[in-house]
Amino acid sequence: MEQREDIRRAVFAPVEIIAGRSAYCELITDISPGGAFIESENKLPVGQRIKLSFIFPSYHHTISLAGHIVHRDARGYGIRFVDLPTGRTAAVPAKDAAASPG
Repeated sequence: MEQREDIRRAVFAPVEIIAGRSAYCELITDISPGGAFIESENKLPVGQRIKLSFIFPSYHHTISLAGHIVHRDARGYGIRFVDLPTGRTAAVPAKDAAASPG
C-alpha cells in the first residue's frame, strides 16, 4: 500500500471532477501539497486519471490540476496530483495545506 508523504489538512471545498467525458461535482474533505481525498459515491476506478477544479479556502481564484486515483473506499477516493505546472513542487503550498497546530 502506498504511504502518504505529506500531512493533510481538513477542508470542505466543492470540486469539479472531469473523468473522461463525465463531469461530477464532489467535495474535497482533506488536502496536502501532493494530493487530496474526495468524498464521492461515484465508482471511479483506482488508476483513473482525472482533472480537478476548485477554489482553495485561502485563495480567491480557481485551481485546476490533474491527478489520478490512488485508492478508493466507501466514502470516496484518494487523489495524487500529477503534471504540476513548471516550477511547482506542490499543488497547494505546504503552508496552506499543512495541518493546523493542535
